[in-house]
Parts: sequence; structure tokens; C-alpha cells
Amino acid sequence: MKPQANLAKAIIQVMKAVDSIEKGATVGTGGSSYKGVKDIDVKQAYKKAMIDAGLCILPIGIDPTTTITSWETNDQYGKKRRTSVFTEVETTYLLIHSESGESQEIKGYGHGSDSQDKSAGKATTYALKNAILYTFLTPTGNIDDTDGTHSEDIAQPKTQKQAQTKKKLPTLKKGSDQWKKILEFHKKGVLKSVDQVAIKFTISKAVAKEIQAMIDEKAPATTDDPKIEEKKDTKSETPQEVAPQEVATKIEDKKPLPKLSKANFVKAKTFEKLDITRVLAEFQMTADQRKELEALEKASKA
Repeated sequence: MKPQANLAKAIIQVMKAVDSIEKGATVGTGGSSYKGVKDIDVKQAYKKAMIDAGLCILPIGIDPTTTITSWETNDQYGKKRRTSVFTEVETTYLLIHSESGESQEIKGYGHGSDSQDKSAGKATTYALKNAILYTFLTPTGNIDDTDGTHSEDIAQPKTQKQAQTKKKLPTLKKGSDQWKKILEFHKKGVLKSVDQVAIKFTISKAVAKEIQAMIDEKAPATTDDPKIEEKKDTKSETPQEVAPQEVATKIEDKKPLPKLSKANFVKAKTFEKLDITRVLAEFQMTADQRKELEALEKASKA
């Protein structure tokens, strides 16, 4: 690769002009909201700096992957069909120095989810915004806000209404009638996540871990007490009596699984606890990809 001194000087000039960008946007509502950087703030901050430095950026390539998921919810208002469109893109841009003609390709990655037709726009906006921020090494908000604390470790504030209406849930114990009915739902394929049980019962970490293992393995489980199997009460096994108040059943189309994209392959390799069976359940992969992921999985469990 040839040295591109003029392009490098222009990039440094922009880095000096844009020292940092504050997170001025609140994304989402309630306890799940978080601070982010608006697309318009990024473009306004860099537009003048790039013009002064003689730089322009052009989109020259995009590798999109779209997943459409449909499911039904059942609540006090009846059954409703919902759809989620998830799009992730790997984009390529050409950063050009106008005076010298020197250029450099840069990459971007973004994803977006929407119930209608906005997921692609969200994904490409996110990709361009982060490509620019990372190219010019621009800090946003508190520099350590994403490195020091995981979003799942941040306590979510409860509203006054939630605090007043929240009731103590019964504890789910292995071997109980409730446990037996949870296993029946698993055998029927209704049980899709631990949350379906958690909104109905108080569950320990050990029980939650076992339920998750049942879901991951997609294999019927058995009770610890054979006597429970003998005392079946078909009336008490009615799903409406023990099922979570809102059961989301994913409708899986009988279509070939999507191929494992480069972006997803890179993401899978960064998982702290890699489970190749979960990847195989969602994507098709080449023999080389599978071989590499199996080696990584083995190393992570060592």
C-alpha cells in the first residue's frame, strides 16, 4: 500500500476540528431507554471539518442481510399477529482527498429492527455514523460508558404504577405440578424462552439455567419424580391455566436457513461462550466456518 501523506494530513485536520460529540439523544422510553448520538449531530459536526480539509466520502458497496420474524401474541385483548424485520449491513465507503486524488476504503457495520419498512434505513444510517466516528477516533459522551458497564448491569427504575401493582409470584420448584406442566409445554414446542416462565413464577438461577438448557437442546425433558408422571390430571394441563399471560409463539416458515454472513460470522467468533448448536439452528455455514467455530467453542470451554 502506497503512503498517502496528503490524505493522512487531511484526516488529522478533521480529528483536530472535531474533538468529541455529546450523546444528545434519548433512545427508547422508560427504564429501557439509553443515550445515543443523533445522525444529524454527526453530519453537522463533520460536514464543515471535511470540507475545510478537502475530504469527501462516497458509499460504494453494501452487503445486507434481512430476517423477517412473525409470531402471535395472546393477551386479554385476544390474538394478534406481529412482525419484526431485522436488517444488518456491512458497508464500504471511499474516503477521497480532493486535491491529491488519494483515497482509502473504510468499512461500516450497522443493524436495525422495525415492524414495517424502516429497518434498512436504520441499519445504513447506523453504519455510516459509526464508520465516520471510528475513522476519526471521535469520543462520544463519557469515554468509558460502554466499556465499564454492561447495559444488563444497569438497574432500571420502576414507575410508581409498577411498584404499586407488582405482586409476589409463586416459586417454581422442580418436581411440583407446575414444573410438570412446564415440561409438557416444552414437549409441545410452546416454551420458547425463560421469560415465559419468569413472568408467571419466581425461579432460581439453577432452575432458569435448566430451562434454558432444555430450550437450547430442543429435547423433551423428564421429571425427577416418576410418581408425578403417574398422577396425570388432564384437566389441570390446560395451557391457559399455567401458561404465561402473553405467550409469543414464533411461526417458522419451512424455508432454507439463511447463509451465515461475514458480519454474523465475525460476531459469532467474539462470543465469550460460543454455542455452535445455536448458530447452526439459525444459519447455514460452510465446512470451513463450522470447523473454525467448533475449534473456538472447544477452546472457550477448556
